[in-house]
Amino acid sequence: MKARSSRSSEYLWQSLLLAAILLLAFGLRIYRLDAQSLRGDEAASAVYAGFSISEIVEISRVADPHPPLFYGALHLWQSLTGLTEFALRFWALLPGVLAVSSLFALVRRLLGPVAAIFAAFLLAVNSFHIYYSQDLRSYTWLVLLGLWASYALWQALHRGRRFSWGVYTLALVFLFYLHYYALFLLAFHGMYVLWRGFGGRWSVVGGRRQVILTWLGAVFLAGLAFLPWLSTSWQFVSGFTGDFAPALPHVVLWRGLQAFSGGLITQPPSFAAWTAAVMLLAGVGSWVMWRQRRDAAVFLLLYLALPFIGVMLLTLRGQAFTERYLIAALPAYLSLTAFGWQWLIRRDSPFNWVLGAAAFLLILGLNANAWFHYQFDESLAKSPPWREVLNYIAKKSTPGDALIFTAPLPTITYYNANRLPTHLVPYSVETTPAEMEADLEAFLQRYKRLWLLPTQGLTPVAEQVTPWLDKHAVRVDQTFFRILHTNLYESPAYFLTTMTAQPTLFANGIHLDGFRFEKGGRSPQKIKPGETLNVTLVWRVDAPVAVSYTVFTHLVGPDGALYGQWDNPPGRGTYPTTNWPPGEQIFDSYQIPVQENAPPGEYRLFVGMYNSADGERLPVLDEAGNPIADHAVLSIPLAVEN
Repeated sequence: MKARSSRSSEYLWQSLLLAAILLLAFGLRIYRLDAQSLRGDEAASAVYAGFSISEIVEISRVADPHPPLFYGALHLWQSLTGLTEFALRFWALLPGVLAVSSLFALVRRLLGPVAAIFAAFLLAVNSFHIYYSQDLRSYTWLVLLGLWASYALWQALHRGRRFSWGVYTLALVFLFYLHYYALFLLAFHGMYVLWRGFGGRWSVVGGRRQVILTWLGAVFLAGLAFLPWLSTSWQFVSGFTGDFAPALPHVVLWRGLQAFSGGLITQPPSFAAWTAAVMLLAGVGSWVMWRQRRDAAVFLLLYLALPFIGVMLLTLRGQAFTERYLIAALPAYLSLTAFGWQWLIRRDSPFNWVLGAAAFLLILGLNANAWFHYQFDESLAKSPPWREVLNYIAKKSTPGDALIFTAPLPTITYYNANRLPTHLVPYSVETTPAEMEADLEAFLQRYKRLWLLPTQGLTPVAEQVTPWLDKHAVRVDQTFFRILHTNLYESPAYFLTTMTAQPTLFANGIHLDGFRFEKGGRSPQKIKPGETLNVTLVWRVDAPVAVSYTVFTHLVGPDGALYGQWDNPPGRGTYPTTNWPPGEQIFDSYQIPVQENAPPGEYRLFVGMYNSADGERLPVLDEAGNPIADHAVLSIPLAVEN
């Protein structure tokens, strides 16, 4: 009776501790779930999920190197919850929390309840796992399904239940359709089954040969279920090779274990030494487990090693490497660490208790540091502020606006959400500058204003988009955000309908056709001392110009004194007069700082050109071609107010 009561009490405390750990895991993963913009791969998941199931299957078959299960399940999820960042990322959060309880269940079978509590806690606070529990990709599902398959296999091998073999087979099917890297988990399972069958020193439920045959049967059935997909996608998947510089095996090992120990944030520099201490604790756990629980040690060491070996082999073939490709092995590493931690505190020595407490604080500190930087350090954010940029564009846009960009980024598709017409400037390596210019020219004729999101182009021609627009359209706004910026251009046709005409002929066949202040209109422009006066001039030449002239813009006060000026060659110094094609209108913008001591009153803006070699100004001519002045005075006055 006392034994039963003791077991009940122990079970109750385990349940309460697990519930507390699950609550902690949920809180850490849901906190600021939608604080950061979706990164590129996340946005791709969101965009793909918006397609039909048949379209998702086709994308996975010929364009995206992932099986269709994650995108298909996400399609069903978003149809119920919507396409907000919070709702979408919750699909990654859910398996992130379930993995904590699943790891507890597995380790409890392998190592007992104390190690299971420790392992669950380590996964709950692991910043690497938290990061991907807030990331709209399949990695937390890979961890969860890997745990379920491994637990079912352990149960099947040690208890011989058919139900466990059925669960294992079903888990394999889901793993195969989730991620191709599930093959590494299958390799771990196969090696463990072989070790149990041929290397173990104990009896196997059902017999050694029978167990191996049963496992092969489960794999055969799972493979049979996966065969329809593999037969249609094999050509694409087998031909998907990378051209990245190989990551050497020791680099993969170090970076993976470092991420497992303390997250992806490697600051401060002493981080490496502290994570090495956590690795040492996992090594101690492996050594002690090998001596005390050989079967569990083999299981967990294979669980840890095979994903690393698989990724190492792929990176040597030129595939890209990132720590998340190793995440399937995370539960094994934390289990080994938990056992080492348990061994420390269970030894009857104050020194070991001190070491155990230090290990606890170290692990907590490393993960808290990484978690804090990830959440609050913008320089380490996983994504540029796409949401902020696209919301700014949507707020400032007017009817007749369109959005253009130079790389096929799913983040733009997701955050634009069909609010503006979009256009991807041709980025093919075969695209010539002439084709790019013709494409932009046609698009400028269709819309009044174009918002450009300059991004790192995939080809050299994409890098020429901004310079071309600066020359052939009117840039009326440029706003900078963290990492990103956006330019707003008006089409020449639209600008000409809003400018103030001021036909002025300078020498050498140079014409000033008109101008427009930033605020537009024909009434006096009001401005305050210390502000910036924005003006765009429209030039034109009758014939090629042999001299590179500098444009001057002088703000002259009521007392005749100069209170602001800005001089530079046209086009912000990028479009000299010697390059102007005859007949083409040149849109030339200036930002003139008004001096703080500018007195109130009526001001005029003087504009003209001079030869920077000798300072000689280009004269203004009358209808007969005679010089009448060395500058033009814009027809709209300016009022400076205090």
